[in-house]
Amino acid sequence: MADELPKDVAKWSIDDVETYLTFKMDGFDEDDIKAIKDGGVNGKCLFQLTAGILVSEEFKIKFTHAVAIMELVKELNDKRDKEVEEQLESLSLDKTKKTPEIDASRNVNASKDVFLYQLFNEGYIKQGDLLLYCRNSNTHGTVSFVRKIVNVNENNQIITSLPDDSQESLSKSLTQLEKTVVDDINNDRRFNDNNKLKPNNNPFPYFFVGTSLFELRKKYEERNTKIMSITLFCLVKGITTANAFAVDIDSGKAVSHLKEAIKAKKHKTFHGVEADELRLWKVEIGGDHLDDPLKNLILNDNNELSAINEIGDYWSEKPPRKHIH
Repeated sequence: MADELPKDVAKWSIDDVETYLTFKMDGFDEDDIKAIKDGGVNGKCLFQLTAGILVSEEFKIKFTHAVAIMELVKELNDKRDKEVEEQLESLSLDKTKKTPEIDASRNVNASKDVFLYQLFNEGYIKQGDLLLYCRNSNTHGTVSFVRKIVNVNENNQIITSLPDDSQESLSKSLTQLEKTVVDDINNDRRFNDNNKLKPNNNPFPYFFVGTSLFELRKKYEERNTKIMSITLFCLVKGITTANAFAVDIDSGKAVSHLKEAIKAKKHKTFHGVEADELRLWKVEIGGDHLDDPLKNLILNDNNELSAINEIGDYWSEKPPRKHIH
């Protein structure tokens, strides 16, 4: 039945369109359905149809049915627009913030060494995220356009589509994507040559995934400047401090990486033990007589280091020297 068709109309096959029309159109002429099917009308083509096309030599269906199909297309388009609006609302975009175009107090070149792929690789932006382009200006008012992120490769090339996954395209950079989006806005709004919207030298402040990519770059940079290389002195429970060993690791790494580093460092000790089976605790015991407090040390399960947390969650500063950590 029509209710069982894929939700994404743009991906409907020719058979899906046939099924949809069959269940939606009471008394629909079978020859007319066949003409549409033979014409190769899939989901993408459905949105491009007009009543004039449907009564042309290529299709030759009844005009009343052509009008009815256009009403169905409008219904699907309205549904699609509503879904996009709901997705946009889920972005929680702060509409009170001005873009740098009318807020000269912001340095739009801040964090310019943070690239799009870094944001994608670290999960600041993800596949399937809606990417909103939004500009405010006295000339054009608020203009916006929405695409969906499909992928970003290590060359900072970004693949995007419309929210319904149609019209997928590759842009060599965010700057090129902005040019494409601005062209679409100019065409949709029918701006003439005298008042056309123009791309910016820095598009990051105008693209939003919840917040602007400009802000996400700043967050990325702030987080990564806090990452430091630290040395942890580790000890296997039950062994004396004479056998303590040092492990160097970045505070931005996960505890699971620390487990792998410990296993690699003491591969003989942990022969036959998988790295994820190691259990770690933060203790920070120092002084001249380390073995005494270690003998009476009780390790509680709820204080165990979580494999998914970062080292920096437990050591926000360099750990003290001459300590068991």
